[in-house]
Amino acid sequence: MARKEFLLKSLVNYTACQDSSVPARGLDLKYGQVVAVVDSYDKNWWKACPIEVEEENGSITVHKVESDAGLIPSEKRYKRQILKKKYRHLKFRLDENKVDVIDSAEYVKEPQTEEEFQEILKNEDKEKKRSKGEPPVLLCDQASTIRKSMRDLASKIETNSIVAYKNLDQLNGSLTSSNSNLNQSLNNNQNNNTNGSSHSVNSNFSSNSKDQPCYEFVEPATTGLSPRPIIILGHLRDRINDRLSENRADKFASVVPHTTRQMRSGETNGADYHFVSQEEMLKQLENGEFIEAGRYNEHLYGTSIQSIRTTSADGLHALLDVSGDAIENLVKMRIHPIVILPIIPNPVWIQENSDGERIEEGKAKQLYESQHQLHSKFIKQCTSQITIGPIDNLDLVADEILRIIEEETSCVWLPIDSPVK
Repeated sequence: MARKEFLLKSLVNYTACQDSSVPARGLDLKYGQVVAVVDSYDKNWWKACPIEVEEENGSITVHKVESDAGLIPSEKRYKRQILKKKYRHLKFRLDENKVDVIDSAEYVKEPQTEEEFQEILKNEDKEKKRSKGEPPVLLCDQASTIRKSMRDLASKIETNSIVAYKNLDQLNGSLTSSNSNLNQSLNNNQNNNTNGSSHSVNSNFSSNSKDQPCYEFVEPATTGLSPRPIIILGHLRDRINDRLSENRADKFASVVPHTTRQMRSGETNGADYHFVSQEEMLKQLENGEFIEAGRYNEHLYGTSIQSIRTTSADGLHALLDVSGDAIENLVKMRIHPIVILPIIPNPVWIQENSDGERIEEGKAKQLYESQHQLHSKFIKQCTSQITIGPIDNLDLVADEILRIIEEETSCVWLPIDSPVK
């Protein structure tokens, strides 16, 4: 007997014709695509079909396109396949063009769960260090220098080189601490560097992260704010936002942030920043009026919810200079941003597409690694991912992002508990 039907959002790309194990006609999946599962009885394969969404007078109707139905891997099967793929990597070690193969006479049980895989990996690492006689090495990045710009604040929050505050208690605790304590906190947080893609143009599923999800079970809802604000994750955010606001001023506008520092010569209140007193901003933060706030040089900076609503009321998408951690605060306010993550092909691409800025090889590698960490941290929050080709330039990326935004609607997909028992 077939199980209850449900909707799921794919967090991976799946190409059925490349899967030789699929027993019948398969259904291709793209990252962010929502499909209807019409039969989940089999433990390995689910029957699913594309959907069409109809919005009318604030209500949403989902229509199944059952004529295009096909099989997709079940959640358990996909996880098993990933575990097998990760396990195979344990048997081969690539070191200076030499491959070391684990002794085939030594039997190691294939892991059935992520915990078993992690235990095998831990034992392999211990054995490797013991055989080489090398002690473990702990690497720690140095804290970055904080620059005085609001849009740079989001990047600093993403790399944990500046403290972000979600509530007044966190902020007050930092304001009363000494600079030495703050610097110590920044240094201690360096090892937590994780932050945050064409409509899933072929983004590859990352199998290196623990408990990487493949599906998310969802239900449709209408966002509380339209047009929806835009969040571009990663270090390309500023330049993509600039291209969108300059080329399509009729659709996009940057949100004016708040700050407690003094106005400088040539600045305009309400255009460059909303200049407010520290007492006023602390009160607004206490009232939960900011989606993200930070401090450096004893001055507060933040993006207010009202600024986003004002931009939307003008019929414009608000371009947000915030880190991915702000997404949660927006959703709590029934504001569902369009979140896009560009997947960069390699560090060389970063150097070649820097708009004239000189980026050293080491810095490019850091940016590349940081960008890919965002995939794991915000895989569920992303609306779309863009896989950038080696010959693509930033203008092509911006054009693809514009296309994605134009296809989005006020329909959003909210996570629900798994209907599969």
